[in-house]
Amino acid sequence: SLDLVNRELANTLETARGEIEDYVDGQSDSEALVRAASMLHLAAGALKIVEIHGAALLAEEMEQVCRRIHEARGEDSEQAVEALTRAMVQLPAYLERLMSGGSDVALVLLPLLNDLRTARNQPMLSEGTLLLLNTGPFERLRGGQGQAPTQGFGNAVPALAQRLRPKFQ
Repeated sequence: SLDLVNRELANTLETARGEIEDYVDGQSDSEALVRAASMLHLAAGALKIVEIHGAALLAEEMEQVCRRIHEARGEDSEQAVEALTRAMVQLPAYLERLMSGGSDVALVLLPLLNDLRTARNQPMLSEGTLLLLNTGPFERLRGGQGQAPTQGFGNAVPALAQRLRPKFQ
């Protein structure tokens, strides 16, 4: 499904990148960040639709950082701009890796996501949060092996929980 939206997504990200570069180079005012945030919002929506959750989360964080820098009117935004420009380079590279057959492992984006969150004075994400990003309920119970649930699957979970309960207590 990423194949279907890749060209438009690449154009959208390139437009956002241009707006951010214009702002960083001083060729445009902070309204360029609002335009970049709008482009990133569109990209995040498209990535959610095609279920590329790691990249969608990165695009959302980038959008929020753009809005934060705009609202701050450039005050104390050097760290935020640096994280934003690194993310603007890494997001297309990440999508290119997915297009070449790689899997959506949001964990590789964790340092960058945390830099963007720190720039907005938000709490950092943990590895556990990102590990559960792409898994559905059956995959979490199976350990993500990608197999269909077996016939006795429902009985195995309570037995396993009962056996492990004393260890957790």
